[in-house]
Order: sequence, then structure tokens, then C-alpha cells
Amino acid sequence: MKEIARYLFEIGSLKRIPRSGWQTAGIKSPETVAEHSFRTAIIGYILAKIEGADARFVSLICLFHDTIESRILDLHRLAKKYLEVSDTVEQNVIRDQIRNLPEPIKSEISNIFMEYQTQDTIEGKIAHDADKLDMLLQAIEYKNAGYHVDEWITSAIESLYLNTSKELAKAILSISPDSWYSQI
Repeated sequence: MKEIARYLFEIGSLKRIPRSGWQTAGIKSPETVAEHSFRTAIIGYILAKIEGADARFVSLICLFHDTIESRILDLHRLAKKYLEVSDTVEQNVIRDQIRNLPEPIKSEISNIFMEYQTQDTIEGKIAHDADKLDMLLQAIEYKNAGYHVDEWITSAIESLYLNTSKELAKAILSISPDSWYSQI
């Protein structure tokens, strides 16, 4: 149980790790990795339901997809240009991160992470798109607050795989971030 507790403390550190790419846009207090993973999991669940995929598994992939950032932090695109962050590096991080967890937890987390990394199945592709759609939503929220984040908006849209995700992106672009509130 102590190893599980250590792992949970490590995962909790994601609540304090900012998504670093936003800082290059001048955002002083950007969302954290944990905040990003939360909405990504919700998006993934919804997309999976629409696509007829395993929504619970997609949500798990989304929740775990950035857990390695407790060790290597959230390296934005510019940083990755100069640092060697490969799939192998990320696999080494996840292996070390979960090394002391009991089976079958260790194997399941490893499989969940690999599903995101390989994107060989519809669930992996949905998780990828959910990640990008959360980035799109966040960019629009920051743009609405006056930040210049058009590059993130373009990047998110261009990296979507599924038609459902592309349709959702169009809907996201067509409304205001606070439009939900005006519907109350």
C-alpha cells in the first residue's frame, strides 16, 4: 500500500504542473496537467459514445495519457525540438513510474499508456482527438481572455483524425466559451 500511496502523491503533483506551452503565449497561470486531463477524459467519453467505442476505456486512456509529466514535466513543442523526447523515453518513464505498483495495476496502466501512444485502435485515436479538442477549447478560452493563441487553434484542428472530432471542432469554433451560461 505504501507504493500505491507514493504513486498517488506523484500523480497529485500533476495538479501543480502547468501546461507550459501556454506560458509562451504570455499566460501567467495556465491550466495544469491535471485540469487538462480531466476535461480530456470527459471529451473522450463523449466522442467514444458517439463513435460506438469503449467509452470507459477511452476515459481511462485520457486520464492516464499525461501522467509521465510528473517526471518530465509538460514540454511544449518548442522544447521538444531541442530535447530527445521519444516514444522510448516516455515508455521508460511510465515503466519506472509504475515499477513498484502491484499486478494487475502495473500491467493495466502500462497497457492504457501504450494504447494512447500507439493509437492503433479507435479508442487510441479518440483519446488523441480528445486531447487535441481540449487544447482547442482551452485556446479559445484564452483567446476570449485576450491572448494570442491562433497557432494552438490551428494546430489542434489540423491534428484531428476522426470526422466526429472535426465536426465537434467546427461547433466549438462557432460558439462563445460562455454561451453555456446564457442558456440557463
